[in-house]
Amino acid sequence: MQAVDRLDDLRNRNDRWSIVEYRLAPVSMWFEVEGITEVSVNRYDTVYVTRAGRSHRAEDLGADLGIDGPFSWRDEADLRACIAMVAASLDQQAHEQARPLIDARLPSGARLSASLKPVSALSCSMSIRLFPKVRWSFDALRERRTFSEEQAAQLCRAVPARANILIAGAMGSGKTSLLNALIGLVPPEERLIVVEDTFELCIDAPNVVRLEAAVRDVGPAEQITTKDLLKHTMRRAPSRIIVGEFRDSGDAHVFLQTMRLGHRGALASMHGNSAEEALDRFVDLAHEAAPQKPYEAIKAAVYRNVDLVVHMVESEGGRRTVREILEVAHG
Repeated sequence: MQAVDRLDDLRNRNDRWSIVEYRLAPVSMWFEVEGITEVSVNRYDTVYVTRAGRSHRAEDLGADLGIDGPFSWRDEADLRACIAMVAASLDQQAHEQARPLIDARLPSGARLSASLKPVSALSCSMSIRLFPKVRWSFDALRERRTFSEEQAAQLCRAVPARANILIAGAMGSGKTSLLNALIGLVPPEERLIVVEDTFELCIDAPNVVRLEAAVRDVGPAEQITTKDLLKHTMRRAPSRIIVGEFRDSGDAHVFLQTMRLGHRGALASMHGNSAEEALDRFVDLAHEAAPQKPYEAIKAAVYRNVDLVVHMVESEGGRRTVREILEVAHG
């Protein structure tokens, strides 16, 4: 069937996600390739793929792996149509002036971020972050030497003891994989409430509620944020609150309040270049949301309630390891 006939057939069937898959055809071949973590579309004819921590031109990696293209869209308008279709399928809009930035989760769980002109100065662009299809267990990470035996023993004690743990690191450092593994150490009788900006965690727990602050084109009064969901969890009788990642001041401040109210065993991840820097950033974010409070009071609250900060790093070869585990001195 000709390409145009194929698209018309999908439109006639009103199959929105099949149309999206059709539009994503120049990159969708990478979604099932083992070890691919990111697909970056710099412009309609320039695609890079990240594998084992290294970025490759799609044509080059395709030739190495025997994967056929084409690895590009016809033109700028074709790529823009692809981005608009993805957004529409998730009840969002893509518009150069009103909404030039799009964040969405595909049905596979992959996370898509895209930008239109004029925000994206030279061309529409798009990044698709892929996640492992299976959850790495704690024992599997131990076998991969993600952490030392001493660090493994420390974490195995801390999670059942209901320590409040932050996992810090750069993007792609393995924070989500370690968070998944630590969730696996939680006793099965505990009730988990998991808050995420976008579903990323692979959780196999018997008693779990999952909440997602997904973006939708609704009125401002109806927008639900991670901060809103964290407030909501405190009314749901959780044994533990787990936050996929907190990014802004509101998230940090409310997460701190949940710990101060006695919700022990909290697990969360955040960006940070070291364990100590992540802890300081937590303080800064929480204070930014409550500037009327003394900075030292916020700092003292953070240091009293966070027990461990685990810092993850990614080596040049793509190996992800725990660089340090900081035990926070409670003042």
